[in-house]
Amino acid sequence: MSKIAIVVLIFAIFLVIAIECGYRRRYRKNKHAPGFRRHVVNDEDKEDSDRPFRHSYRWQRRRPGNRRFHLGLFNNRRRGFNFDFDFDFDFNFDSRKPWYEGPNICTYKDIIKNETNSDEIEITSHHVIRSQVCDDKGSSYKCTNSLVVGGKEETIVETKECCPGFTRKINRIGCPTAVETKNLLDKAKELKLTKFIEAMKIAGLEQDIKNGNVTIFAPVDKSFDQMSDLLAPKSQITLQDTGVLMVSQPLIDTMISDLKAMLLGHLTPEVYTSSRLNDEQLIDTASPYKNKIRINFYDNELMTANCIKVKSRDAIATNGVINVVEEVLEPVSETLMEIISSDPEMSYMKTAIGKSGLGKMFRDEGQLTLFAPSDSAFRKLDPILLSRILDGDTECLIKLLQNHILPNVICSHAIQGRSKSRNMLNHMVNLTRAADDKLFVNGAQSVDTDVMATNGVLYVIDDVLVPDEALDVLEIARRSGASAIVKLIEDTGLAKTLQTTQNLTLFAPSDAAIGNLEKVPTDPTELMKVLTFHVVPSEEHTCRLYNDQQLDTLNSGKQIRFNEYTTPFPFARFDWKWVQTAQCATIEKSNIRACNGIIHIVDKVLKPPAGTILDVLALDNRFTELVQLIKIAEIGDMLEEDGPFTLFAPTNDAFKRVDDAELQNIVNDKGKLKHVLYNHIFKDQICCSGLSIVAANVGYGARQLKSISEERFTVQEMGNKTEIGGSQITECDMSTTNGVIHVLDKVILKRKRNFMGDDIWDWFRF
Repeated sequence: MSKIAIVVLIFAIFLVIAIECGYRRRYRKNKHAPGFRRHVVNDEDKEDSDRPFRHSYRWQRRRPGNRRFHLGLFNNRRRGFNFDFDFDFDFNFDSRKPWYEGPNICTYKDIIKNETNSDEIEITSHHVIRSQVCDDKGSSYKCTNSLVVGGKEETIVETKECCPGFTRKINRIGCPTAVETKNLLDKAKELKLTKFIEAMKIAGLEQDIKNGNVTIFAPVDKSFDQMSDLLAPKSQITLQDTGVLMVSQPLIDTMISDLKAMLLGHLTPEVYTSSRLNDEQLIDTASPYKNKIRINFYDNELMTANCIKVKSRDAIATNGVINVVEEVLEPVSETLMEIISSDPEMSYMKTAIGKSGLGKMFRDEGQLTLFAPSDSAFRKLDPILLSRILDGDTECLIKLLQNHILPNVICSHAIQGRSKSRNMLNHMVNLTRAADDKLFVNGAQSVDTDVMATNGVLYVIDDVLVPDEALDVLEIARRSGASAIVKLIEDTGLAKTLQTTQNLTLFAPSDAAIGNLEKVPTDPTELMKVLTFHVVPSEEHTCRLYNDQQLDTLNSGKQIRFNEYTTPFPFARFDWKWVQTAQCATIEKSNIRACNGIIHIVDKVLKPPAGTILDVLALDNRFTELVQLIKIAEIGDMLEEDGPFTLFAPTNDAFKRVDDAELQNIVNDKGKLKHVLYNHIFKDQICCSGLSIVAANVGYGARQLKSISEERFTVQEMGNKTEIGGSQITECDMSTTNGVIHVLDKVILKRKRNFMGDDIWDWFRF
């Protein structure tokens, strides 16, 4: 059977299979899945007829009473585009109306606007985005409606719950059961808040809480044992069971005024049940100093007020609500920046913030958690590292500080056992409460916790949390197993440049690679050329590079060639390989971040190429015979082109192994000579580490390479030896500007045939 007949037969078989698969696919497509119905929405659909656009088709289960989450995205109303997305969930087969639509339900609406202090408005899009998220907790039903118009956000929180004086019963609609309520003063007595009531009497606020409509965060009696510490310096009183004990000259008016201001900081002039409050919400108090209380909620149903645990909540009275807190709420009036500036043990932190330019973030409104190292923590650092951090690049310092900042307020009561939270570097921070109740942040102990500020909370820690991103490329290279190259860089005076320059890429040879060098250049100029050839003046992530891309280096005019080799069909192969190289040095570790760049660890020292393939051959005495034959065949100009090419170069000794008569016969016939030389030249740069991979791709599993002579040669790997066409590669990866040279011990005159006398793949070549 001829080759053409075999190919036609195979094509016919694939055609039959394709037709059969297409028929089955069409058959399945026309069958509806059980339990679903095809629903076409058109203008006659009453439910959605007022919407200008909907998707034409949707799958919908045949189940009644589904609750629906609705997200509407309105794009450019002027052009009439309107996208709606409906998701069915919370399967509810009860046809009755929900409990929060029954009697004695009160609805509260709170509007939260994302205000900006700047007069400038950023135009982000022409979109209007609306979203609604509802949560039914059984005792309350809260819906958060968000509206974003031109980058401005407005949130309306609607809460439905039992009106004061009524409560719910299970499986009953609304709140039908009336309950007896008392005023706030009587409710406080019922909750046994004895010392709080006593303090209110002393301050003259008894009638205010008896008649006013307020929310009270009332401290438990035990918290008043340290009452004297919370008063102003001139106020020298301590509450006792029998009244007030004076310990210095009476200053009654001042003391009562301070006590009153402190107590008013526990009262809000509006009635809030906990269901109406939101995480990170700041609520105004009645304090004359306009102090606010920060409310936080956590996953374990924990509620805090100024990071003080709310022991019990929502004690409803006729004129307000009482939430019992475990400690007295200290007045909060300073920002994080003001707290740091006023603390003499925070001088290093103050300096670091000032040099980084992050002071504004710590002064503005916000909701940050700052783990602030003390001065003693900074002194623990290596002096050289401390100097680099404080006096080095600003970007490094910013990343160091960001490693200490969480974008939300995390109170210490929320840390139980082992917890994690993400910081502003997008790293997970390990937060641990030990058995002895000590708190640790990534191993650093917190010596002071829950220092409240108007824009967050501060923890004082006893160690500096130094991330890799805060260190320069040399320090990270040293920690990544490339200390030998770092020492050479420091010895040549190149270190300062690499530590202060931004957006670098360092191809750092491993310590093993430096150890394998036969000789390190002793001439400072030559050594500088080699070292600068390892540095690219831009950040180059390997995932953004492509095969045969050339990268400029600090060695002027010299470029690093990047290559990537991978076997096809990675999910169908057990021997899948993926190799990335820089100047034919294999990249062992890639994309290691530093504050001023990226580091790739390579397994060889990168040597700047001396010229083109022909230039490198001419400079090496081992290839005089090959250079002479290239001139005779008149293919030198091709080897001077950009390429890239891969040349398997036989040495002079390799040519001596060829029979003299045969070699002379080849030299006398220019066509034969070109064919023999073309057997040694391949398109693209094929590094030794990628030979077997490329050969597997070209040979479809037979591991063959196709030269520019159109011949295919088998690549074999046997231990540390690699052969191509029966010739052994004795030296790999001689770099040139337009490709790479591998040294052979034999001349490739012709390829080996298989036992059938030909390559099986030649059956498909015409």
